[in-house]
Amino acid sequence: MWPTQSHFLSHTSDSPMYINRTFHLALPNLAINGLEVPPAQFLPPLRSSSAPANDPSSGLKYLNGGSNSQQASEPVVVFEPFDNRKRVRVEDLCREEEDLLRDIALLKHKIPTTAASRFSGSATEGLKLDDKALDSYLSNIIQAATSSVSHNAGGSESASQNGGPKATGKAGPTVDVKPLPRQDDTEQTFGDAVNGLSRLTKVMPATVAKMDRARLAGETKTPPTHADGMAISRQARFDARRQRKWIQREQSRRLGVLKGRWILDSEWRQIGR
Repeated sequence: MWPTQSHFLSHTSDSPMYINRTFHLALPNLAINGLEVPPAQFLPPLRSSSAPANDPSSGLKYLNGGSNSQQASEPVVVFEPFDNRKRVRVEDLCREEEDLLRDIALLKHKIPTTAASRFSGSATEGLKLDDKALDSYLSNIIQAATSSVSHNAGGSESASQNGGPKATGKAGPTVDVKPLPRQDDTEQTFGDAVNGLSRLTKVMPATVAKMDRARLAGETKTPPTHADGMAISRQARFDARRQRKWIQREQSRRLGVLKGRWILDSEWRQIGR
């Protein structure tokens, strides 16, 4: 039976609504120039009366803002037209960012070496200046001591010629020795370094012992097992080791001699650990 004209018109009357629903469902998956396309801006809202109750497109009216009055109250988002100059500017900025990152990577390799060389040069120059200051300071002290000795010798000779008391030679020359520049800071820094080394020597053995125990624990791959394949617990291994040591201690006690000499109480305690 061929379809009549009325039957054809009844099916084609729903075509606009079908197209509307199709684009409403397709627009969330489309993008124009990388931007999302809101259905409410380009398509009329869906009518709930035309869609069946089980149609998934019937719920789009809530996503699109509900009624027409609500859509009219909401601000309309207007997108700026595509500008090729801004796209070129974005590409230039991305290229500039890559160049800056490359320069930063090069500086990370160069700066530590340059800073170390500069610090080494400044430290060497400072040591040279300190040596020069120390030499001049010592020369001034020696010169002052020499002048004081010569002055005391001349005074003793003049006193002996005038019949005065002779110098006994017990009192030495008096020289006014001034402290060195930055002497307090240097002494404090050296004292802090010595105290730090002393603390390090006290803490280092315990730290090394912990590292050794951790290394031995890490080297242990699988725990020992029974003949039936069940793993032995740590407490069971500890109890078995204590039992073996107790048996060895009793055997040594019965013999009364350990390595050719009598066993002391301290050795019994060490064996029992």
